[in-house]
Amino acid sequence: MLTAARQCRRNIAHLLKKPPSLRKGKTAPVAALAAGTAGAVVYHTCDAKNVTCSTNSEARIAVLVRTHNPTETQLERLRTWAEDLQSCSTPADLWISVDTSAEHLQAREKIMSAVASWPRDLAQSVRFHFYTGTDLLKAYPVFIELLQSITVPVIPGCGPYLGSVLPPRDLGWGFHVEAINLWYQQLAGGMNADCTPQAPREIYSFVWVFEDDVGFSGKLSDLLQCYADDTSDLITKEYGRPKPRIPGDWCWPREASHSPDGWVWYYTHSTCFRERIEKLSSPRLASAEHVQRFSLRLLDELHEWSKADAVAWSEMSTPTVCQAVPGLRCRTFDKRTLGSPFAYNGNVSAQEWAGILKDPTKANKLYHALKF
Repeated sequence: MLTAARQCRRNIAHLLKKPPSLRKGKTAPVAALAAGTAGAVVYHTCDAKNVTCSTNSEARIAVLVRTHNPTETQLERLRTWAEDLQSCSTPADLWISVDTSAEHLQAREKIMSAVASWPRDLAQSVRFHFYTGTDLLKAYPVFIELLQSITVPVIPGCGPYLGSVLPPRDLGWGFHVEAINLWYQQLAGGMNADCTPQAPREIYSFVWVFEDDVGFSGKLSDLLQCYADDTSDLITKEYGRPKPRIPGDWCWPREASHSPDGWVWYYTHSTCFRERIEKLSSPRLASAEHVQRFSLRLLDELHEWSKADAVAWSEMSTPTVCQAVPGLRCRTFDKRTLGSPFAYNGNVSAQEWAGILKDPTKANKLYHALKF
């Protein structure tokens, strides 16, 4: 019997146009970048110099910063991180992954312009990945099933799309796993830009993923080095078993909800995801994803689940899969590397951040969220 997702694929296949392929060994000039190569890993830099990724046997680390509309201060923070990683003894590359679904934000142009103003050698050290929600649908058609159950009608930070032809929901917002794998599987050999198989090419052993509103009150390379000898497949903030809020809708009145303090996204998963975790006798787990470190093994496992139509809200899928699959290991961050606030509802003002950076007792800690 066909799953609901597979049935939907047949109905909307004509709506999904194939993106251009990224030919092996080729990079596009900067002029092409303005037009965009949807869902493509971009190896070139702002001054049209080609940059290829190292393929040496040394274990390399990627720092992937996810963004869709960075502020000037957030871009400046990226510059600081790039400078630090450039001088880091541990091989580490900075990637900026940009969700360009909201075209009116012109995030691509904003980020490329900012990086182009950096010193040439620094700009050459930065790599980019641009994608849209449509690219995620092409790579993981099971999202067609999930879109019917997501109630949030806006893209955070973008406002409602009244009268717009763009979809009102952005998959990259809540499904980080697939957005990350859209980048990593192209890079590591899982699939080409048009989702066809690609020859294996392992580049990074571990990938650090940061949201763009995360701050670290120290040198980022020191944080990476702190966990360099840890071989865990997932390093994340604490995780546990959430309780469901019914119905899973923020707009629903609390007084009319069952368990109003429960988790809204508890049931935001595909049918296949539920069937898999039931077969593995694994509970649903949830963890914040402001900062996480993934192993190659975990990313490949999550990709296999997604391609098999087993997807979930990524705050759920990442810890759940890591705990459920034999052989994968999870751990939480050392509490000494977490500042306060470091939470989904945390808010650090510019003035507070300046104070944190001057306070030696608050040094070398992660903070969330720096919205300025």
